[in-house]
Amino acid sequence: MKRQYTRPTLRIERYDGVYLEDGSDREVTGVAAAVLRNAGDRPVEYACVRMEDGALEFVVTGLDAGAIIVVPASGMAAYEDRTWYGCSAQAAYAPSMDLAEDQVSVREAEDGSLEVSNLSGAEIPCLRIFYKFYLDDQDLYVGGITYNVKLLGLASGETRTVTPSHCLAGYSRVVMVKTYDEEN
Repeated sequence: MKRQYTRPTLRIERYDGVYLEDGSDREVTGVAAAVLRNAGDRPVEYACVRMEDGALEFVVTGLDAGAIIVVPASGMAAYEDRTWYGCSAQAAYAPSMDLAEDQVSVREAEDGSLEVSNLSGAEIPCLRIFYKFYLDDQDLYVGGITYNVKLLGLASGETRTVTPSHCLAGYSRVVMVKTYDEEN
């Protein structure tokens, strides 16, 4: 996929690649995919876009304002070269997609692991790092799914290295970090 996606309009295209939406990570060809842009001023926590009474469905999580994403259709629905005449959408918005940079530092290592440092001056009982597949040269997210990794008991000043599944060096981007006052 070497196109530059800049238009804010919805498009349906053919997707050939890794299917992330159901966790199978299978190579697929000919799957319908939506190219979407969050044209709003708030992050989307969850959105579901349905084409013509549910003929195709696309689910997106964790998409910041202004971001562009390619989302393969739920159920690996096949691409049809046709004109679509209607769609509906439901969305839930988040107040922000904070990286908690005043509390933690998250750095991607060359092997795809994440080095997480506690900068807060106190133990962080629990934190979650949310990340998505991302093509830096295209400024484009791929896949509606947002992955996360959980860390417990990160001591003040401690740096811990984690190797989350689906986090690939140069092809992932941390989109949000949340800290919690108790293990959950």
